[in-house]
Amino acid sequence: MDISRLTYRQTGFFSPLIADYIDEHVNTTALYSFPFSIQGFEKAIDYRKTKPVNREVLVSSIEKQYAQGNTTPSAKTAANIALLKDENTFTIVTGHQLCLFTGPLYLIYKLIDTITLSAQLKQQFPQYNFVPVYWMHTEDGDIEEINHTYLFNKKLHWADAGQGAAGMLSTQTIQPVIDELATLLGEGEQAKELLALVKESYLNHTNLADATRHFVNALLGHFGLVILDPNEHVLKAEFATILQDEFANSNAHILVNKTNAEIIKSGYTAQVNPRELNLFYINNGQRYRLVKTDNGFATVGNEFIFTADEISKLIKESPKVFSPNVVLRPLYQEVILPNICYVGGGGELAYWLQYKTFFNHYNYELPVLALRSSYLIVEGAQATRMQKFGFDAAAIFDSADNLVKRYLQTTGGDGLSLAAERSEAAAFYAKLAAKAAQTDTTLTGSIEAENKKLENFLNGLEAKLLKAQKTKDEATVNQIRKLKESLFPEGSLQERSTNFMQFYLKQGPAFFDTIAEHANVLEKKFTVVTL
Repeated sequence: MDISRLTYRQTGFFSPLIADYIDEHVNTTALYSFPFSIQGFEKAIDYRKTKPVNREVLVSSIEKQYAQGNTTPSAKTAANIALLKDENTFTIVTGHQLCLFTGPLYLIYKLIDTITLSAQLKQQFPQYNFVPVYWMHTEDGDIEEINHTYLFNKKLHWADAGQGAAGMLSTQTIQPVIDELATLLGEGEQAKELLALVKESYLNHTNLADATRHFVNALLGHFGLVILDPNEHVLKAEFATILQDEFANSNAHILVNKTNAEIIKSGYTAQVNPRELNLFYINNGQRYRLVKTDNGFATVGNEFIFTADEISKLIKESPKVFSPNVVLRPLYQEVILPNICYVGGGGELAYWLQYKTFFNHYNYELPVLALRSSYLIVEGAQATRMQKFGFDAAAIFDSADNLVKRYLQTTGGDGLSLAAERSEAAAFYAKLAAKAAQTDTTLTGSIEAENKKLENFLNGLEAKLLKAQKTKDEATVNQIRKLKESLFPEGSLQERSTNFMQFYLKQGPAFFDTIAEHANVLEKKFTVVTL
């Protein structure tokens, strides 16, 4: 096994905002509360001591969810749940949608980061406890984002998933997808183990929230991971005051837009744009966006209409019917958890960085924002071809066209590169221009024009030479393109599509151990793992 580390900026897959945030650029310092460092965690702990949460309600909710979902927590998870009652215990959180069979690899990476970071912080601050938490996005309504996954470049699609709040989706129609999965997995021992776990999780539980909890707990529960469904009456009751204020004053809309203006002024792009009202209404499992009206509030299609008094009554009596969107959800998280860190991808951290002023309005600080680890896993045949073509870990992030050009110029010798000729021509015309200038300065323009003509000719000739070499080495060129596509499906990072099962089939649980062994979000590096 070989490990290579790259900066996130080197990969070309991270926005300028996130690259600057990781580098602690001055343009980003006003956007966060605590730096992404050990010193930042120390400050976050001190701050969080001043913001107590209802730990009894939190623990009882989590215990009830495991019990009602027929999922038995591991001994380590049970111990971590109990630790949440202790005021010296803090959480490290990552959140994610309920993607089919966990969806892309990066969910596994995020979860392992929360686990390993919790252990690192315990070593650094032994007087405190740190519990890794998976915040399930059970209220998410974008079903098209979660109803599929990719395995061996094949799309597994749960076409009959239905609509509504994700956690409430019935699993009754999922059998055809599991049958398709069985065919892809094959007959090996790890395949049989995975298939049995999938069936146990998704066929023995009636909704997607319980199925996902059971599946993730079976995979990573032995590390002590705690899984939370925030769509709970008593938890949302803790958020009631802010719910009331959102309906009354639309502070999220006002304050986040104010920060967005500053972000754009600094040359970055705002990840999310808040609505005037950032809440949904849940009824019979369906999620309806709420808007303000002249007479109160209503869902977008007027399926439900409310007066202000009716909204206030619902918040007091049934807060669970209100679902925060991507703007309010982070604040809800901080209200109900003793949290000091959120572990997220570049897109997630980009929108968290929009919320500091909004959080401060409610007397909250942002937690430490940790960019989750990213990996590119290179397997045997891929590694062999990289070596054959002379591509190292950094080179493989270049475009397929540039990789082909690099290889052909290396194998084609100096005949494919006219860099030396361009240099000689430039020197020649510079000498001519200098000589002509001594007699008639108007001649330099003609000389520069001729220089440009020759430069264009040489560029065109070099392109023709390269094209001829590509035709000559067509098989090799195709191999390079296939290598690039296998490592970056659809031109994106491997972790954004490929499901963990592709690697688990070969390594079993050791795959998670391998990732955990090399996970270190504090290094702030992209990791290339060559197996």
